[in-house]
Amino acid sequence: TTGRSSAAADVYNSKAYGHFITVNHRDSYNLFACAGILFNHESRRRGKEFVTRKITDAVARSKLGTQKELRMGNLDAKRDWGFAGDYVRAMWMMLQQDRADDYVVATGETHSVRKFLEIAFAHVGLNYEDYVVIDPEFIRPAEVELLLGNPAKAQAQLGWKPAVSFEQLVTMMVDADLDRQMGSEQADDSHCTTWLQRYRTIVLFHYNEPTSDGQVYSHFGARGTYFVCRCDGEMSGGRDVGDEARLDLAFGRFALDYGPGVGTEMFFRVK
Repeated sequence: TTGRSSAAADVYNSKAYGHFITVNHRDSYNLFACAGILFNHESRRRGKEFVTRKITDAVARSKLGTQKELRMGNLDAKRDWGFAGDYVRAMWMMLQQDRADDYVVATGETHSVRKFLEIAFAHVGLNYEDYVVIDPEFIRPAEVELLLGNPAKAQAQLGWKPAVSFEQLVTMMVDADLDRQMGSEQADDSHCTTWLQRYRTIVLFHYNEPTSDGQVYSHFGARGTYFVCRCDGEMSGGRDVGDEARLDLAFGRFALDYGPGVGTEMFFRVK
């Protein structure tokens, strides 16, 4: 087994374990615990090691003349890509139900990597075919050709549906990378924080940042573990939320996500 495939297996095994241990604890201990199976969720905060951000970063650099080619693998692989802000809103809605349950959160649409490239480059007036080079190094030996989620249950029971379309997601990410390349690091976060302003009791923390003042950290889709907390009162005191064991249950409701992408997210509510 190669290091890459072994690591992937570890991730999938841990997500499967996370799902079933959530269900087990809900059934055994009467916890308000929901398992969310979230398909690929992206935002301007996505890490460059993911193909979506690799593309949008390259588009910005190509537009500004600092990059001449983008080396890619399989362009025909299809994914169900959605906006991370919409998916975290779904997390919040799960926690507002009278009965804990499990939900698939997805757009119900699938798009190819090629389509992502086409929209991203066209947004800045370029043709992706002039820049993309197929490199065998990026061809996965065991590619999953199609990922498509069915959000019917979440739509019917939660009343949830994505507000950001695939095209809006792609152009949002391209615009953010253009801002970064042009030196505007403080790009507008309104698309990430609008739902937080609406549901003011929800606070999002990135895994390696202190939570000394209850400030909102809108790292949707950022690499690593993040928490969504519903606080009964104002947070005070420094806390490293990277240490899950130290997360104070007195905050009320919280969610734990083992990382962006397709996986199991666990949401708990203390009664």
